[in-house]
Amino acid sequence: ENIMVVFPLYAELLPGSMLEFFEYLSNTKLSTNNKMSFVLHSGNLIAGIRGCCKQYLKELTKSLGCDFGGVLIRGNSFFYYNISKEKADELVEPYAEMGKYFGKHKCFFGNEIEAFAGPTKIEKSESRVINRICKILMTEFGEKANCTIPLNDRPYEE
Repeated sequence: ENIMVVFPLYAELLPGSMLEFFEYLSNTKLSTNNKMSFVLHSGNLIAGIRGCCKQYLKELTKSLGCDFGGVLIRGNSFFYYNISKEKADELVEPYAEMGKYFGKHKCFFGNEIEAFAGPTKIEKSESRVINRICKILMTEFGEKANCTIPLNDRPYEE
């Protein structure tokens, strides 16, 4: 009756294995008695950026012939590795609360779900800081990988 699909989101793209799974489902007999809900986890900081995936999933459930139960989406997971157990427990707690919410409401709609997603836009000043941090991290990554081409190289502009 309630189909829950959980997967990571890669830069607004569904993993290929998920697309194959949905193609497989298109040959099954789902009905409006079935409700499909989704849990997505992304490294992307801003929830609004992930909006087109949410819209795609809404259209997908319609094309599969079942009801849409909403999307629980959360980002900013780039730094979830190499953390203490206490910090991991702290990060997991909001997900447990959303699981209780789903158990009670049987969907991912409502103010609590929107609040869980986090910010949907970013201020220009914040954007500059984030871009600077990303440039520093990518430069460090490039140096460790022995890259010799600078980050601002644009070989296709000519």
